[in-house]
Amino acid sequence: DLDPLGGFSLFGGGILGQNNDSIDSNNVSGKLGVEYRPNDASMWYASYSRGFKSGGFFGQVAFQDEEYFPFDEEILDAYEIGLKATLWDGRAQFNAAAFYYDYQDIQVLVPTEILGTVLKLDNVDEADIYGLEADIWLRPAQGLDIKLGVGTLDTEISDSTGTYDGNKMANAPELTATGLIRYQWSVSKGLSASVQADAKYASEMFKEVGNISLLESDAYTLVDARVALADEGGKWELAIWGKNITEEDYVTQGFDQIDFFGNVVILWNTPATYGVSLNYNF
Repeated sequence: DLDPLGGFSLFGGGILGQNNDSIDSNNVSGKLGVEYRPNDASMWYASYSRGFKSGGFFGQVAFQDEEYFPFDEEILDAYEIGLKATLWDGRAQFNAAAFYYDYQDIQVLVPTEILGTVLKLDNVDEADIYGLEADIWLRPAQGLDIKLGVGTLDTEISDSTGTYDGNKMANAPELTATGLIRYQWSVSKGLSASVQADAKYASEMFKEVGNISLLESDAYTLVDARVALADEGGKWELAIWGKNITEEDYVTQGFDQIDFFGNVVILWNTPATYGVSLNYNF
């Protein structure tokens, strides 16, 4: 049971608004899976799982009594099939999966109706997510690692009020890709060096369920790099690194926060960052 004591309200609730609503949340979660191993180097699997997040009350400063209304619990039914295989005499690992997520009463952040200056948690009826993902790890030579990954998503919200019906989920790019290459070698007895570069690509995506074009993040690619010198026994490591070295700009968060004035709030990513780090294990 949750029973809020109330809070500050500027509209409709006086100086100190109060909400005596309460909610009961009871549910069962669990997972059922099967595996099939045709040989020692591969495994097929399938699983079904159910999870939930309990309902509750939005706990920020309120500008209208509506913000104190409870939101319902969220239920997720997840289905997945996949393959894990060791290839190339153990020098490669391949993983692939297809999944379907069925959300009921999914909890989302939405703007309030009066002025729209505050976001609150509320429910929309359903959301369906279909996805495919695959990754491969390769070790073609001693000390050389290559990792590649790709994923695709198709999302759709169903909302009986029509406000968000047919919209895409927030932060759900249709295509993502990752890559990493790392080479480590021995410099002298007890001392090793390594160089690494990795990249991540994400296609354009909406940052909120309203799918407002002003709050859509363009496609972007992040590139990081790292050079390190380390004790082969794992005692210490000295590294020079750079993050977002291509100085990519993209939207990390966006809010339709002030509808009445036609404004939005956008937060941008961290710029190119460089540093030196020293790790020592006692």
